[in-house]
Amino acid sequence: MTRTALACAAALGVLLAACSGSAPQAAAAPADLPASQLRIGLSEWKITTDVDRLAAGTVDLTVTNAGSTAHDLRVSFDGVATTTTRLLQPGERERLTIDAPPTTTVALWCTVPGHDAQGMHTTLTTQ
Repeated sequence: MTRTALACAAALGVLLAACSGSAPQAAAAPADLPASQLRIGLSEWKITTDVDRLAAGTVDLTVTNAGSTAHDLRVSFDGVATTTTRLLQPGERERLTIDAPPTTTVALWCTVPGHDAQGMHTTLTTQ
């Protein structure tokens, strides 16, 4: 290595050390807290979510059809259906907002005939 390259490498090391030691780190939210935002993936033949507990109150849902066939999503609280997305084609996304009551079971399922029976359903809880 040339002297210039060594000097640059040393200067870069000093800068990186200074930046990593002086910048305050944001505290990560504990993973066990209920969420007010939920990402939902639809595919053959499952529904995946990025959390399993929701906060009571307003919850924003982002539903994405990650599958290769059309799917939708129905949401219910303790067996009472509240909202359904439109039929989403592969790659489409829809956003919904729900008002989740406290301490309830939230059921999510696909209403396309046969999809629920093949496993396209899941449940979450609210707190």
